Amino acid sequence: MALGAAYASYQHGRVFASRFGADGTTAAIWPLIVDGLLTLATVELWRGQRGSGRWLAWATFLFGISLSLCANIGAARRWGCLR
Repeated sequence: MALGAAYASYQHGRVFASRFGADGTTAAIWPLIVDGLLTLATVELWRGQRGSGRWLAWATFLFGISLSLCANIGAARRWGCLR
């Protein structure tokens, strides 16, 4: 199930990037950048350290979630799921 979700998320990110003008290479790595951003933010939040870096980790995490959500909604429109 996780592999299917990862594949769908990757495809949605790629379609979203190419739809908004990214070339083939950039569109292919865009979903990896977004997922990498989310992974790094998650690791920082799991570390549980206090201080100024914590708010930055939360901001980064929320930004990454927003990017991912936009890509999934944008791709859903392309595939005819939303009209």
